[in-house]
Amino acid sequence: MDLALGIDQFLNHRRARNCARGTLRLYGRQLQHWQAWLEGQGRSVTIADLTIADLRDFAASLSALSENTRASYHRTMRAFWTFLATEDITRADQQRFFTRIAAPHVPDDPRPSIGADVIALLIAASGAGDDEPSARNRAIVSLLAETGMRISELCALTDATTEPARRRARVLRAKGGKHRMVFWQPPAGAHLARYLLLRRGKTGGELPLFRGCSIRNPGGAITPDLVRSCLKRIADEAGITLPRGAPLHAIRHGFAHAAIERGAALSDLSQMLGHASLETTMIYTRNDDDRLEAAYRRIFSRGGGRDLGRADAESRG
Repeated sequence: MDLALGIDQFLNHRRARNCARGTLRLYGRQLQHWQAWLEGQGRSVTIADLTIADLRDFAASLSALSENTRASYHRTMRAFWTFLATEDITRADQQRFFTRIAAPHVPDDPRPSIGADVIALLIAASGAGDDEPSARNRAIVSLLAETGMRISELCALTDATTEPARRRARVLRAKGGKHRMVFWQPPAGAHLARYLLLRRGKTGGELPLFRGCSIRNPGGAITPDLVRSCLKRIADEAGITLPRGAPLHAIRHGFAHAAIERGAALSDLSQMLGHASLETTMIYTRNDDDRLEAAYRRIFSRGGGRDLGRADAESRG
């Protein structure tokens, strides 16, 4: 199979899994860059001919780029390679290439997060909640903040997978077809109840929970791009400052940070966030000295603030 055809199939697969448009553009741009580099080097662009050197040499050609950008290329290439293996397009020996290619080192900078104060501003700026669009946007912001869901997961919710009375929903994970439960508090429950009261159209079954309210999309499922553009517009118009990079994903980070501050076990938080690895969850605890100090004070204050050095001296005497 030609590499260009493999890239097209990969992008179509990701598109069918409701991948964000921005991510699809990134995948396409980086994979096409690799294809152009192979052609410029006079190398084969037939997938069966690709070698581990074709991957390693391309990675080396990116050395002038930032660590984060090189790590982004690595993630894209690995995702593409995994797709090819899943579709049995690559041979068994090719499928093992990425087990021998180390990911670029990326500094463990603290993840930017959106706290409760900004969430309150976003909800207020979304409108009074007395019409369908504003009630929907208020419910979206509050559910993202109280569940830690990814935006794509929220957009995929249906009436059948959501239990408003129990304040919980079943979220389908993209990988492996597994699902997890997410939960929310009474404030988000009230916002969701208000939206469902004002939502037009039929209810039940596989109909989308959150729906379009515009002339172009009257009642159809909303997309992650629509949510991002809508909430960014609301923030801009209200003068609310959001973190750089992926500003709305920072709502998810804020949920994780809040859970850690309240003493959540990492194993529980990992399940709440739908992480496949506990190592991913641990990213939220790194390089945040203030949070680490607060955890220390909280842990050792449970013993009544007893001085450990003095206790040790007493035990020796």
